[in-house]
Amino acid sequence: MRLVQGQMGLSWQITLRVLTKALAKDGDGAKRAFTAMMPMQKINAAAIEAAVKGE
Repeated sequence: MRLVQGQMGLSWQITLRVLTKALAKDGDGAKRAFTAMMPMQKINAAAIEAAVKGE
């Protein structure tokens, strides 16, 4: 996720599709993705994909 602020002072978040797809899944894959994501300072898409697969 990334927080972006525009010229007019409006802020919004950009979220990687990998992350939203992983967290939208049911069951253990989503739990593993969430657990893998929480300690990250920067989102690592490859690590999230690996967590969903159980690697």
